[in-house]
Amino acid sequence: MPRTPCTLKGMTTETPHLIDQSFIRHPLLNILLLSRVPTRDEIEQVLAATFGPRLGEKKNTEHAVAVELDDHYLVHAMVLDAPPQDPQTTYELHPVLTEDPSGLEKVSAQIMLSILPDNEWTAKAKQFREPRLHEIMLHAQATAALAALEGVEAIHNTVGDVTISPRVFVEAVTNNDPAMFSTSVWLTQGERGITAYTVGMVCAGHPEIMAVDSTQDPTKLFYSMLNVVNYALLVDALKDGDTFAFEPDAEPLSITAGPYISDPTIPAVHVPL
Repeated sequence: MPRTPCTLKGMTTETPHLIDQSFIRHPLLNILLLSRVPTRDEIEQVLAATFGPRLGEKKNTEHAVAVELDDHYLVHAMVLDAPPQDPQTTYELHPVLTEDPSGLEKVSAQIMLSILPDNEWTAKAKQFREPRLHEIMLHAQATAALAALEGVEAIHNTVGDVTISPRVFVEAVTNNDPAMFSTSVWLTQGERGITAYTVGMVCAGHPEIMAVDSTQDPTKLFYSMLNVVNYALLVDALKDGDTFAFEPDAEPLSITAGPYISDPTIPAVHVPL
């Protein structure tokens, strides 16, 4: 199924989040899983290659590279000379995003990558959609930069709770495809059909999205959900009572509030796919 191209709206508006601020996790964290320990110089070089003069003062510590970005953010990359203590609970393999998981057997080091807004932009991101999405995009760009390091076998996105291959992650960032790098979409088979659901939308200030008991082909359903997620993140949020259509002349779909698949306390909207 063709993907729907989207671009992030400008940063001139301040649209309130649709959900409670308590769901918006700070800081954002991705874990790069490597088969070797990178040097400080290597990390600094790949960040400089991506961000250039946008980088500011270095605030490195003994175990971390930390550098200001765009005056309001701090990119913080902490290196651990060890694999995850419990790989079985750290990795979350995905049939599309993970690709070949065999490289995970070679993991011997990690980079814990976070992006820290200053107080002003932290407050804005907690309240408004656009600053939070901007923060998510910057974090993804920094992650993609570090994915160029030798020995990166995979990236674990803690917001979407999914382990992603470097190729898939970098391609998604290059194509401005946050459904593939900032959240995750999963399918589960039920008695009456397939349910598709997101993990991580609440961290963008948006309800999780579900399609319950769909009779679509699984592949078509997966990519339909990705298109819905990108629309919700990059174009306009989806809320109870809205209608949504993939094409101008297509029959609109009605958005309704409903329970989330694993936790009724998590806000969610249902899309009839």
